[in-house]
Order: sequence, then C-alpha cells, then structure tokens
Amino acid sequence: MIKTEDNFLTSYKDIETLDNAGRVKLVLHTGEKKVYVKKIVDRASGEIYRRLKSNGMDKGYFPAVKEITETENVFVVIEEYISGETLCEKVGKNGPVDKDTAKRYICEVLTAVGMLHKMGIVHRDITENNVMTDNDDNIKIIDFNISRNADANKKKDTQIMGTQGYAAPEQFGFFRSDERTDIYSIGVLYNFLLTGSTDLNIHRDDKKADKVIKKCTEFSPVGRYKSCAEVIKDMGVSKEKYDIEKAEKHSIVIMTIEKVIFFIGCVMALNEYTHGKTLPQSIGMVTDTFFIMVLPFILIGNVPRWQERTPLKNLHSITKCLIGIVLWLVVCAVYFYL
Repeated sequence: MIKTEDNFLTSYKDIETLDNAGRVKLVLHTGEKKVYVKKIVDRASGEIYRRLKSNGMDKGYFPAVKEITETENVFVVIEEYISGETLCEKVGKNGPVDKDTAKRYICEVLTAVGMLHKMGIVHRDITENNVMTDNDDNIKIIDFNISRNADANKKKDTQIMGTQGYAAPEQFGFFRSDERTDIYSIGVLYNFLLTGSTDLNIHRDDKKADKVIKKCTEFSPVGRYKSCAEVIKDMGVSKEKYDIEKAEKHSIVIMTIEKVIFFIGCVMALNEYTHGKTLPQSIGMVTDTFFIMVLPFILIGNVPRWQERTPLKNLHSITKCLIGIVLWLVVCAVYFYL
C-alpha cells in the first residue's frame, strides 16, 4: 500500500528513536493503538520492501510490512514490531547456544535468505544484530538497508558495504556480490552462535558444523556453496522442513488462488445483488465464500505461514494439516450454526 507522506504522518505518533541516525523509530498507530516500527530507507531498499510485500513474502521469517510511503528521495516503511531479542543479545546474555539450536537458527536463516535469493535479492548484511528471535523463538530478519538486486553483469563491487567480520571479500572490491556473499555471512553467523566470536580461526568442537562453516567462508566465492539449499542439504536436516523453493512457491501460489476465489465470490454476489437480491444477502454470499473456500487455504494450507509463529511449527506436516482441518470445521460450525 503506497500512501502520500501527509496521510501517513497523521496516522502515527513517534514514541522512541531506535538508532543513532534517527531513521528507525518506534511509533504508535493512533487509531489502532498498536505499536509498529517506522524506517526511513533509500529507494533501493524501499523497492525491496515493496517487492516482499507484493509477493506475500513479508511474513514468517520477516516482519510483516503494514504499509509503505514513498517520498521524493526515500521510502518510509511501517512494519510489524517484533518482541524478542537479537542473536547478539541472546549470545551476549546466555553465551554460545547448543549445537542443535544453532543448527535450527541457521537453517531458518538459510531458508529466509534463500527465499530472497529466489527473488533476485542479495541481503549483504546478515549479522547477529540483524537477525532476531521472537517470543516463540522463531527467527526474524529485520534489516534490508544495504540489500540490492543481484547483477550478474558486474565483475566486482564498487562500493564497500557490510559489517566488519561478516562482510565477504567481494564486499571489499575483490569480486562482485551475489548469493554466495550472504552464504559467507551466514557461515560467520553460524560460527558466532557456536563460539560467541566472529573469529573464523577459533576452535569448534562440532566437526560437521566446522566443515560447513569453512566451506561457507572460503575466500573465493567459487569455493563456497552455490545456494542456501546446498548448505541446508550438507547440514543433514530434513528437506521437507526447510524446502526453500517449496516454501516460496507455496506462499505465492496459494495466496493467488485465495484472491481469485474471493474475487469470484464478490463478482457472484454483485451479480445476485443486481438481479434482485438484497444487500445483506449479497454480503452474506461474500462471507460464505470466504469461510467455505478461502479460510481452508489459510488454516490448512498454512498461508501466510501462521503455523511457524505458533507451537505448531515443531509438529509433523500431517499433524499440522489435521489441526488446520479441525480449526476450519470449528470456525465454520460457529459461523453457520450459532
């Protein structure tokens, strides 16, 4: 949703500035009485936020984008406020995490970043400060300020960007940034979770993790994994649980089907209204369409990835499907019979 700056400014009240530059603020929606995060980003980052929202990818592993306001030189993004802590805060408070938790966190990061790569977006700043866990211990990637679209025609980067310790060699002008740039940073993040340090020469007890980290952080991009999916496979985790391509296609296809079905229901209701049905009867047809034909995609089809934000995330897919069916039947029973 793109709004003018004037309309935007009347809806939100600044509460607290979250960064030194004053570009990230906690804000209160005066109508909803709900807290959000307001970010002022450059045009390139703004376009990435807009693409995430338009493709239905701004949920699950990323804060949901409520709306985007475009001005002359910048975008103002309003996004979901995530209650939780960054991986930096988590490790700083409790020390390195156990190897199973580290593996799960990294697989979730790889899945999220892999979805970005499928859209042609390179994040370029995956660090312990830009990845956080919410109150349900789900991973969220919270910053896209130096992300850019992948450009296969560039031989090397001309602008030095990225966080020290995490930036791949190509971010210092040796090669061009691409998907393997993010894989380097994820390797450093994996090392940080296990050791509490970004020093890649530090000893790691987990031999399998050590192998993965070393390949992720090869100096030359040629020596690294080619994709996030390759890293996940080498980590020996369930392909079903962290299937990047499946997750992306599932979200886009199911949401498209939902919109088409709901549109058809609205057209049918309008047709009935123009042929003698009352307005309440026509509205009833629209709501019936939603509960009968759209809601199953949400509850059973897990769109938009609501199960990953609940305790259901750790259950088998068949169990989650059965729970979705039960929820749908209960909701329909309440709607139609009470």
